[in-house]
This record gives sequence, C-alpha cells and structure tokens, in this order.
Amino acid sequence: MFSRLNRGDSPYKVADFLEFECIKAGGGVSSLSYRSYLSMPDDEINNEGIESSDDISVSILDAAIAECSNRYQYCPNNYPFVTGTSSLDLKSEDSWHNDIYTFLLLATRMNMRDNREQGGYDGTKLFEQLCAFVTKEYYGKHCQAKVFGTAISGPFKEKVEDLLRSLNIRGHFTDPEGSTAHQKDGNLDIVAWIPFSDKKDGQMIALGQCKTGTHWEGLLTELDPEGFFALYSSQQPYSKPIKMFFVTESFGKYKWGERCSSGGILFDRTRIMEFLPNEIDDELAELLERIKIWNMAALAAEGTNEDES
Repeated sequence: MFSRLNRGDSPYKVADFLEFECIKAGGGVSSLSYRSYLSMPDDEINNEGIESSDDISVSILDAAIAECSNRYQYCPNNYPFVTGTSSLDLKSEDSWHNDIYTFLLLATRMNMRDNREQGGYDGTKLFEQLCAFVTKEYYGKHCQAKVFGTAISGPFKEKVEDLLRSLNIRGHFTDPEGSTAHQKDGNLDIVAWIPFSDKKDGQMIALGQCKTGTHWEGLLTELDPEGFFALYSSQQPYSKPIKMFFVTESFGKYKWGERCSSGGILFDRTRIMEFLPNEIDDELAELLERIKIWNMAALAAEGTNEDES
C-alpha cells in the first residue's frame, strides 16, 4: 500500500503512512526510524548551504507528526493515536473507533477500484452505510438518513419514487427529455431529511455523495441536488436541498474553501470520526462487524497500490 514515500509527498500522505505503520506494529512508532522510507534524488548531498537528505527527511516526517496532532485536535475522543515530539502511539484501549479509523485509512490508500471487495464485502458500500449514520448524528436526533435505493431493489425509477414518498414530495418520476442513458443512482449516495409530524413538504433535505481513495476532487460538482429533482421529479422540493460530500481522506485545510464551495458540506476523515454515533444500536453493530471483517481481509492482502476509487 505504501511501497515508498517520496520527497514531494504531502504531509497528509506521510501522516497516513505513519498511522498505518503504527496499526501494523500494534503500538508506537518513531518518525525518525522511517527516514529510510523516503526516496531522495541520487545527487542530494550534504554540502554547506544545501539541505541534506536526512534534513529533508526529518522535515517531512515532522510535518506529518504535526498533521497527526491536528487530527487529534479535530476529533480527540475518537482519534486512535497520541502524538509525541517525533512519535506516534496507538492508544492502549481497544475501541470500535479504532476499527472505523483503520477502515477509513485503508479505504483512502488502497486501490479501491480493483480491491474494494474484501472478506466478501464491498468497501465503498460499507462507507456509504457509515456516512448515513454520521449524517444522522450530525443533523440530530430527528434526522432520518439512508443510503439511496437500498430499500428498493428495482430500477432507478422505483428508487426515485420511493425517495419522493419518503420526503413527502407530491411528484412522480420523470425521464430527462431525450435521455437514452440507463441511470443507476443519479450520482446520489446519501439522503437525509428532518420531517415534521404534519407530513408536509418544506423541510430540511440533504443529498450526499461518498468517495473513497484520493482522486475525488474532480467529482465534487457531479451531484447537483436541485438538478437531481429537476431531472427526475415532476415536483421540486419547496425548500432548497443541501449538498454534502463525504471522503475517506484527511487533508487538513488544503484547498478547503474551494472544495467546500464545490462539494457543499464536506465531511473528511476527521469530521466523520467526530460525528460517529455515541451509542451502538443493532444496525450499527452489524455494520461494525462487516467493517472489522473487511479490515482484516484488507490488511491480510496488504501490498495493493494507491489508486482512484
């Protein structure tokens, strides 16, 4: 999964590497012990006024440890590591949060296009289910959220009509004019809403998309919530729907503003960890068990390459 690190790698990728090594070791790791993993140019020499390869290695690894410290600050209760000056340690207590974090880390750095299936489960589907739980936690106890289409095994039309009924939208499915494409999900993964007891339209509605891997930035504008209803429903919601975008990656503040502008409310790895449910019900317990199985199979099959989902 991490064959070798390069001088130009971001601190976010190197931080992921250190976390992965920590998980494999089952305890703490020192950043200094991983300088040999950094691939440096052959002509990098230690002349006066020129940074040596060791200096550069330490600088990159220090930045990665700083990034791990930031991750701890963003979700202190659920981040499975503690950081030192130049070290990273796995928390001693065994928590289900560790399993979730390991899953998100693996789903970021594995080749999720070719290796999403592990232990009989599709990691991209598991991620969508996890995001539905996180969405409910984020919007509060009255929120309802689900993976789009999971209640209906039929064609896309029936999935849309089921969605419209759930949202109390008095419309029916429409095919876009001139469309010849066989639509699967309309780029929609997660649906959330907060209903009123009067069952009227005019409520909070949020539509979301979920992406594993690291090559998701070009997909931020793929889902248009208003456009989805304009294309596939004869009736628009009375209230403008909210857009959400979920990723397994953690990338600090890098391009945060423009990514949110394009993707809506953006949930990266640390935001997902922050809003994990406080209590485990039967449905979440089943998902956690599937995630554990997926993790074990993925770790056993270590050696896959980073690629797009």
